[in-house]
Formats: sequence, C-alpha cells, structure tokens
Amino acid sequence: LANTVFRVSGLNALDGARRSGLGVMLMEKIGQLVDKHDSIEGNHSEDLAKLKEAGTDENTWQVWKQAGKDRGSLSPDAIMSIPNEKLAHLKGDADALKRGAAQHLIGTIARDVSTVVPMMTDRQRAKFEHSAGAKGTVMGELTRSVIQFKSFPLAMVGNHFQRMMSKGTPGGKALYALELAVSSTLLGAASVQLASL
Repeated sequence: LANTVFRVSGLNALDGARRSGLGVMLMEKIGQLVDKHDSIEGNHSEDLAKLKEAGTDENTWQVWKQAGKDRGSLSPDAIMSIPNEKLAHLKGDADALKRGAAQHLIGTIARDVSTVVPMMTDRQRAKFEHSAGAKGTVMGELTRSVIQFKSFPLAMVGNHFQRMMSKGTPGGKALYALELAVSSTLLGAASVQLASL
C-alpha cells in the first residue's frame, strides 16, 4: 500500500529525477575540475577538501584526467573506455585502475546525492527494521505503519549525522552541527512564514 501511494503520488519519480539530475551535475562539475587541473593538489582548497574527504587520490585523479581527454565529460563509461596504453605511466594494472576509478566516481557521486536528496541507507533501514520489532506482530506492524512515511526525516538526520561524525576534529564536527542547525532553523522559519502569508 505504501509503495502504491508513493508511485501514484509521483514521489518515486520525483526523487529519481532529482537524484539523476544531481548526479549528472556533479559528474559535470568533477569533469570540469579534472579538465582544469593537472593534479588533484591544484584544486581550490574547498574542492580539494571535498575530494580528499571522499577518498580521491592522485592516481584516481590521473585516470579521471585520461577519461576527460577522450570523451570531453567524466562518467563511468568514459573511464572504462580509456585505452590501456594511456594508463601505462601509472602504477598498477590498467583494468584495475579503470575499475577502481569508475567505482570511486560512482561512490563519490552517490555519497553527495544521498545527502542532498536523502534516502535511507541499507544500514539505516536495517537499524529501523531491528528496532521496529518482528514482522507480523501487532507492535511490529503498528510501528512500521506509523514510521513508513517518515523515511525522509530519518534519512536526513542519519545521513547528516554520519557526515558530521566523519569530520576529523571535534571543532570540525561542532562547526558542521552548527551550520546544519542554523541553516535548517532559518529554512524552517522561512517555511512557516511563507505558509502564514
């Protein structure tokens, strides 16, 4: 019933369109950075911090660079179609380098897409299923029926909490929490005011 409501209301299609559009935009942005800078270290400090936070290293950057040269855009397909001889100057097997760089691009994009257009991760879903109780029991089914339309706030809070905890220092964690609290409070206030108008 819940899945039918999501489909009929268009929420699944809307979320899918948002996620796809954001993914394409992020690949385009990373492609522009790769075209612009010969080394990952040449990026602006904020871009560099985001790339390094995602685990991007110089080897991956150089593979991405080759993909951008051949196709004009960065995508997993462009990475996988790089001729092996173009990666001869890098350490490691060319096929493994391409596979790793393509998977890393997908992971980097998915990480940001899941934060901007929140969806529950498998880990969050498993925690929810465990805490809701056994399927088929009265309490388990009641809990699921109450919470089933609350996946957005659960995903938003869970994703941002994970991102905050990934910051390296207590100051970084505190700054992330403060930015999130202030921005969500201001947006909530704006929403209430617009509804009042």
